[in-house]
Amino acid sequence: MANRGDANRTLSNFVGAICASRDGSVWFGTNGGGVLHLDRGHWTIFDAASGALPNDQIRCMMETVGRGGEPVLLVGTRGGLARFSRGRWSVVDETSGLANDVVRSLLVTRDEDSQPTLWVGTRGGLSRYHRGEWTSGSGESGLDGKVVSSLLATAGPAGRQLWAGTDGHGLWRLEGRSWSRVEATSGLEE
Repeated sequence: MANRGDANRTLSNFVGAICASRDGSVWFGTNGGGVLHLDRGHWTIFDAASGALPNDQIRCMMETVGRGGEPVLLVGTRGGLARFSRGRWSVVDETSGLANDVVRSLLVTRDEDSQPTLWVGTRGGLSRYHRGEWTSGSGESGLDGKVVSSLLATAGPAGRQLWAGTDGHGLWRLEGRSWSRVEATSGLEE
């Protein structure tokens, strides 16, 4: 971690992810410069060289709430999913259960018991963290091995729908427990 007082300096001109924290600070994810945190005019840099991150290429980030109500920052990198909570960083990667170390998208949903589910879109498919367990790929989803670049949850006629946008393999929808590809005949172009 490096501290910088200059509020006009970043380590990379490529900023691909921005996250506003509930405490009023702002997080910036760069492509090669790690994560920058701007809190009351003061910059803090978190990067791989300092041991905070597994990789300095940031693809996505979001803030969620931990079990104790504390804010948790999730950062998708090219080296796994970094998690910042209570001033400490931890990493989840392929050895921990991710489908691939390149994290492209993040989404948190709630199940029928209001328990959170973290969905992680990677370069190698979709991973899910629910009730303390990671699952990646089922062979049934159709998303195994595909780049899942975007995720969204919506309310549909049959309940919650999860949408997954892929790089080159179209749009997918999860309704209940079944994944289906939204075909070109449904309005998407090939």
